[in-house]
Amino acid sequence: MDQRQLELVQRAVSDSDAFSELFEQYKPMVLGVLKGYRLQGMTQEDWLQEARIAMLKAARHFNGRAGSQFGPFYKLVLVSHIRSQLRYYFAQKRKADANAVLIGDTPALDVITARPTPKQIEDRMLIRVTMDGFLLTLNEAEVRALLDAISVRDAKKDRVLRRTREKLSNYLQEDGPP
Repeated sequence: MDQRQLELVQRAVSDSDAFSELFEQYKPMVLGVLKGYRLQGMTQEDWLQEARIAMLKAARHFNGRAGSQFGPFYKLVLVSHIRSQLRYYFAQKRKADANAVLIGDTPALDVITARPTPKQIEDRMLIRVTMDGFLLTLNEAEVRALLDAISVRDAKKDRVLRRTREKLSNYLQEDGPP
């Protein structure tokens, strides 16, 4: 390793300009190493920040007097740092599994899983149709047809009932409740 490069590594520990220069020199190698790692919630900038942390560690511990090169040493520290981050991430993920409780084992949770009544479902609905609002949109023949729907039907009543259903559908889709 040449003297200039060794001095740059040593200055990078305390000088941000030297650190930036050193990081830019090794950025292609960093991007090559980082290409194989993905974690949900981490952007490329997050990974580059982790690479900067690893570079600072490497610069602090590097001893180039024995003729060793900084590049391979930094790559070793970077891969080790990334693996530590991955172990931490997956350990945090497993922590949720370790603290999980089966629903059937907890009597208090039976209340949560109880089926709601039709009235409770209706009360939670966002859109409610009022019958009187709908009936105001119907003409007299349609109202009679609706009231007579339970009784014997003929072709005329079926057509009126079909138009009433269409009006109800349009009312729900376009106009909404009053």
